[in-house]
Amino acid sequence: GLSVFYVLQITNGSSTAVQPSKPVVFELPAMARGASLLEGSSPQARVAGRRLEIEGPFAPGNTLVQVAYSAPFGAETMVIEQPLPIPLQHVAVVAQKVGNMQLSSPQMPEQQTFPARGNLYIAGRGGAVAAGSVMRFAFSGMPHHPVWPRNVALGLALLILAGGAWSAFRGTGGVSARDRQKRELEA
Repeated sequence: GLSVFYVLQITNGSSTAVQPSKPVVFELPAMARGASLLEGSSPQARVAGRRLEIEGPFAPGNTLVQVAYSAPFGAETMVIEQPLPIPLQHVAVVAQKVGNMQLSSPQMPEQQTFPARGNLYIAGRGGAVAAGSVMRFAFSGMPHHPVWPRNVALGLALLILAGGAWSAFRGTGGVSARDRQKRELEA
C-alpha cells in the first residue's frame, strides 16, 4: 500500500501559551489504516483510529506533530482528501514515483520530478490553505493488481449458478427417465 506521512508544525508566534477553546482534530481519510504518531511528536497529540487530536495549550514557538498511516492499493487511481480544521501557511509534498505514477492537487500548483538515491521523487509545493477546506491529492498510474482475473472468476461463477438454476427448474415434459422405466416395467 501507500505509506502516508504528515509533518504538522503548529506555530505560536506570541510570547505566551495559547489555549484553544477545543482541541485541534484532524479526521484522517476513510482509507487510512494503522494511523500512529511518530517519534519526536508532541506529547499533546494522540491518535485513536482515524482521529488525530492535538490539545493545547500551545507554548510559544513550534509544536511538532508527525503522524503516519497506510492506504491500501486498489485501482490505478487513488485520491487522498484531508479536511483541514486549521489554516496551513504552506503545503509541501514529496512522493516516491513508481512506474508511470503522476500526482496532481489543486493546492499544489508547482511540482517537479527529481532523482535521489537511485529513485525518482515527485516534489510539490503550494501556498496557504484556509481552515475548513479539503486538501486533495490525486495519484494516477499507481501500481495495482489487474481486475480482469476477478471479473472472469465472478463471470464463471454466475454462469455456473445460472446453469444449475436452469437445470433445476427446467421441465422434462412432466415425465422423468426413471418414471418412464417404471412404466415400462409395469407394462
